[in-house]
Amino acid sequence: MSSLLASVLDKFRLTGKTIVITGGSRGLGLEFGRALASVGANIAAIDLGNEASKEFSELSSLYKDSEFRYYESDVTDYNALKQTIDQVRKEFGSIDGWYVRDETTPL
Repeated sequence: MSSLLASVLDKFRLTGKTIVITGGSRGLGLEFGRALASVGANIAAIDLGNEASKEFSELSSLYKDSEFRYYESDVTDYNALKQTIDQVRKEFGSIDGWYVRDETTPL
């Protein structure tokens, strides 16, 4: 890889950055988590299930430089979501980005 290409790709690194992903334990949210982890991001997945999907749980073995945490929360419940976001911020130290999938919007 040329040094110019490496330099450009380095600008897309998210090492040490924390991204919150709603629906992050499955489907498109999980895929976005994989992509973001591949460039070094830490992933805080918020989903409705009482535990992370098997696929989400396996991400930490694939991306050793990223941290993955699962949070059960209903994004339509303001107070529950605020409490979850406060917990994410406390555990990771910051929130640097969001991916929110609006389930009501057709693809």
